[in-house]
Amino acid sequence: MDRGQIIVRDWGDAADGFRVYDGKRPEALPEGLATPETIWPGPPGRLWVTTYRGEVPTTRLTDLEGRPADADRGPSSYPADAVQTDGRGGLILSSSGGYYVMTPNGPRRLTRGEVLAVGTSAILITDCDDRLRCSRYLLDRDTGVRRRIGPAPVNDNESGVMSRDGRYAVLRNWARSGSAELRILDLRTGDVLTRIADSRGYGDVSSLLWLPDDRLVGILDGSLFLYDPTDGKVTKPDLHLEGIQQLGLRAPT
Repeated sequence: MDRGQIIVRDWGDAADGFRVYDGKRPEALPEGLATPETIWPGPPGRLWVTTYRGEVPTTRLTDLEGRPADADRGPSSYPADAVQTDGRGGLILSSSGGYYVMTPNGPRRLTRGEVLAVGTSAILITDCDDRLRCSRYLLDRDTGVRRRIGPAPVNDNESGVMSRDGRYAVLRNWARSGSAELRILDLRTGDVLTRIADSRGYGDVSSLLWLPDDRLVGILDGSLFLYDPTDGKVTKPDLHLEGIQQLGLRAPT
């Protein structure tokens, strides 16, 4: 969650979580982080914490002890499953009127359409005009400029992850049978470079991760795979790991 430490919580009982500092033994979570429904990484030294008051979820920015930070907390309620991190210390949420990025300075709308993949430099979105002609666009996160990369289906339901430099994206397309297909896109042209069948439809975007060298590591039918866009090869490292469901990459300290 922050440089030099991580937070681990039990899916069944969040209060059983603990915090681990580099080179030290785990310690119990502070009171402010032991009971929230969900915790996401925020800007340096901050966390996004969701708690419930009755049936209404409230998300706010806190310090690393779970104490409210002096910042605009943004929307006070939203469906808990409509949120994802934006890779820059903010949150992206789906609500009435489209998708918004939630920052310490308050929310800002990204698109009235759909967010397909989020990267640190750009975001892949789908949007339609008044005549229901739909396209995919690459949204520059610094300038706000949108660049069209090709047409899109009206019900564009793919989701995935973008490489750090914004050059590639991997999207997962679901079939009615429950299986899935991974599609690697070149975001300069919109072309599909590779299609990878996922017969069991295993995982979500948390099972896909772009490495700093633009190689993709993910979970396919319960096993790790590695894809290199420079040669188009898919390999499966012999690491003898079982039951993997989620991947994460820690930033260098």
